[in-house]
Amino acid sequence: MQTMDDQPIESSFFGEGKWLTEFITVDNLEVVALYEEITKGLNYADEKVEACQKWVGSLEYQKFLQGVLTINGRVSRQNDLWCDPSTVIRIGVGNCANKSFLLTSLLRNTLTSDQVFCVLGNLHNGTVGGIDWEVNGQLVGIESADTNEILDSEEDFNTNILNPLKDALGASELSDRNIWGIVLGYKVPCGYTYIDEYVGEHTISATSRISRINNDFELKLPNRLYNRQVFKRFDQDDADFALICSRIDAPTLLQAKEFVDNAEELRRQLFVGGTFYIDPYSDQIGSDADDYKELLENFRNLSLPKLNLDSFSTQFLDPYIDVTIPFVQDDSFV
Repeated sequence: MQTMDDQPIESSFFGEGKWLTEFITVDNLEVVALYEEITKGLNYADEKVEACQKWVGSLEYQKFLQGVLTINGRVSRQNDLWCDPSTVIRIGVGNCANKSFLLTSLLRNTLTSDQVFCVLGNLHNGTVGGIDWEVNGQLVGIESADTNEILDSEEDFNTNILNPLKDALGASELSDRNIWGIVLGYKVPCGYTYIDEYVGEHTISATSRISRINNDFELKLPNRLYNRQVFKRFDQDDADFALICSRIDAPTLLQAKEFVDNAEELRRQLFVGGTFYIDPYSDQIGSDADDYKELLENFRNLSLPKLNLDSFSTQFLDPYIDVTIPFVQDDSFV
């Protein structure tokens, strides 16, 4: 494990350095005014978080912002300009860092510093591999000595990935935070080979194992978070069972970055195609299940027709039968 204190970065003009934490401007006049505008009439924290996320997500994205500053005849040019959140609000465009700083600053008006922080990927010895820097805290990273896609054994995976990550999560910089999600990045091994004396050889997914990083390994453990059929927000009890774990990966670093860039474009697109699949019914009974079913049925009957999409809906058969979607083809949503 490697730790690094908050660090300065030269990303403005005339070689001026700024501490990375200076880019989070919670009390800035423009930030506060924007926060009050986009959360007006909203009473709940999750509604305000969603409103902030949507507003920042609607901003134009560019990989690199270029800027020129002239003072008394002296000219400074910056080809990768990191702007303060107030500037991003004014110009309506930002790169990944700029938009992250703005979103974090907005969210800090609703959530505490223990609940939201900004994480930036960082290069280390010419490669990218789990090295992250946090605006509110420390740089905590792990290095894997084995970068094969599938590691040979559980011992190799624990030595190179799981145990260093557990150590990082238990470090003082993160020990007082409730971490509910982990995203594995470029060149992190996809899994490992596990041999069971009764059922033979298995390939264990890295995301699956890391989601249970706080628990001992159990083969084919039923996932009680999957297909709950009654709506429930993810909470600490769920996180104690399994974290939300995903990965952003590709054969090359360029393709991995393009994956993120394309996702940003997708967030802004106005049109979608394909078939919309919806399943309002389950084999659960009770007021919570009924309320959830009613919400989905209202969406299907009132909102879905306005989308101009082909759609497929399961049909109610019996209160004790959980009907399923038989197959998915050419879908945009499920």
